[in-house]
Amino acid sequence: MADRAVRAARPCFCIFRDMKPAALAFVLFVFLFRLVTLTISIRHERALRKSGAIEYGALNSKILTVAYTAYLIAAAIEGAIREAPFDIVSGIGLVLYGISFISIVMVIRLLGRFWTVKLLIARDHPLVLHPFFRLIRHPNYF
Repeated sequence: MADRAVRAARPCFCIFRDMKPAALAFVLFVFLFRLVTLTISIRHERALRKSGAIEYGALNSKILTVAYTAYLIAAAIEGAIREAPFDIVSGIGLVLYGISFISIVMVIRLLGRFWTVKLLIARDHPLVLHPFFRLIRHPNYF
């Protein structure tokens, strides 16, 4: 118990050193995937704005960005400090992450150049009628 208290008091960059390799690989994958999706979003956003797209809910987008970033950082730090074993709860979480990963990749592919993390409506924005969006009507908040 005292060992955990000492580890919790270390600066953030040191706590990841003691993480299990699989857990650290997962955390790195999540962060890298997020960076890739943000890169795609920024590229699409620039092109859409050039063509006259209008953004809606800008404040919501900023709040969601801060909340999601804080969540990812807090989850990574908690995982490093707690050294939680891989159990049924972890397995369920991994399956849910896998489902959301596949879903967001599908959304990005289906919406193509119109996909961003922000709510931008282009002048030539078609209504996408793919069956996937019958379940989820607003892909920007998936």
